[in-house]
Amino acid sequence: MTSKNNCPSCGAGVKSGTKKCDFCGSKFKKVVKTGDKIDISTMACPFCKFEFKTLENHCRKCGERIIFNCNKCNYELFIRSVFCQDCGADISDFSQYLISKDYIGIASFAESLSDINIESSLSVFKEAYISKSFDRKDKDAIPFLLKYAQALHIKYIKLLKTRSASLLGSTNAEKEKLIKIILDSKVKQSVKNEAESLLIKRNIEEEKNGDCFIVTATMGSHNHLVVINMQDFRDKYLLNFYWGKFIIKIYYKVGPILAGLISKNIYLRKFCYKVIVNPSHRLSKYFLK
Repeated sequence: MTSKNNCPSCGAGVKSGTKKCDFCGSKFKKVVKTGDKIDISTMACPFCKFEFKTLENHCRKCGERIIFNCNKCNYELFIRSVFCQDCGADISDFSQYLISKDYIGIASFAESLSDINIESSLSVFKEAYISKSFDRKDKDAIPFLLKYAQALHIKYIKLLKTRSASLLGSTNAEKEKLIKIILDSKVKQSVKNEAESLLIKRNIEEEKNGDCFIVTATMGSHNHLVVINMQDFRDKYLLNFYWGKFIIKIYYKVGPILAGLISKNIYLRKFCYKVIVNPSHRLSKYFLK
């Protein structure tokens, strides 16, 4: 009969009459009885099986990181866990991915969180990346780093739009570090191109806080809905094509000059809206459908 007790190490349910957790291998001080408090005698490192009495950040024998943070509440947990002891979230998949060094599984799990909370997504990527055993030579390591860089870019975009300048620098630095690793690797050129496109986007966005020069000058504010929509068109559509990137590069060379003239003349602003901005805006909404 299964008791209502759970292992203090991993959160897994434990059966009455046992003295060891079937999931994480932790040993108990006494045989489990229904309703009794379970006290840990020793825990076991899932990488080298070394037993220890007190949970530490790293295994004293193999040096592996043996704690990680819950992606929902950031609570520190033993790396082989089923449920978070603080918020109750099921983190068994994430735990198993970390232990087995399944970089594709980790990346997929992290991506599933990005739409809900980008910080939770990034914490998942970071947990795997800072692991002592993270192997850049693994066939799945570079694709994992690309997904990590893309998640950092999502955070960068959000910071940019909220004008949270204090975190922009560190976010970019972290992203660029990953991209450098990708570009220095022997991975396929298509993967390198994806990584490099993030740098192209960064340079575009940093210019004038990411505003579209001519559109912003015409509409009079970088917070105008038309400006935001055109930025989305640039990021989500044009940057996916080589010809789109070429157009953007040309635009960002002549844009600041034209914007300076347009912003000072009400008649030029009206003319640009009718001839350039409004038709472009309508076209962008069509392609983004």
